Amino acid sequence: MKSVKRGFWIALRTLLSIILLSVLFYRVRLGEVVDVVKQAHPLYLILALLSNLAVVFLSAHRWRLLLFAQKILFTFKTALTIYFVGFFFNNFLPAGVGLDLTRAFYAARETGKRAESLASVIVERVLGFLGLLFFALSALLFFLRNTEGMRFFLFLLGGTLLLLFLAYGFLKKELVRKFAKPLQR
Repeated sequence: MKSVKRGFWIALRTLLSIILLSVLFYRVRLGEVVDVVKQAHPLYLILALLSNLAVVFLSAHRWRLLLFAQKILFTFKTALTIYFVGFFFNNFLPAGVGLDLTRAFYAARETGKRAESLASVIVERVLGFLGLLFFALSALLFFLRNTEGMRFFLFLLGGTLLLLFLAYGFLKKELVRKFAKPLQR
């Protein structure tokens, strides 16, 4: 029964991905995309690729450190492999949840520590958000001279505090265990 249910979900995700890709290719002409890429300077493409790889390596290392804090011992190679698999699924699943689900699933499957695996993914996501928020707030300081900029700053700050409060409440062990149950095999 489990294999039938699992097969159904894989087929559903595959079908959804095919539908989304079909809509994308229907709306955007592939020839136009190829022309734009051909016009790009090769050095900029290489720099973009190398920057993206550096971010993946650093993110995998950060996640590995968070796993280590939960007494989940992965080698860097294992964490990086899971990260790349997650990025693959991230490109095909809606809402960009492929990376997070993949990391939580594989870490839970390998260790049996579902709550800790899920918590490491959530904390890693929150840390990434806080890093982006730091840069956004730093850039926003240049726009605080007018009232609209100040209102936006306060809105962003309030939203951040609310998110931190919710993250703290969510990361309590009881709640994490409740949300980790779907990761059972």
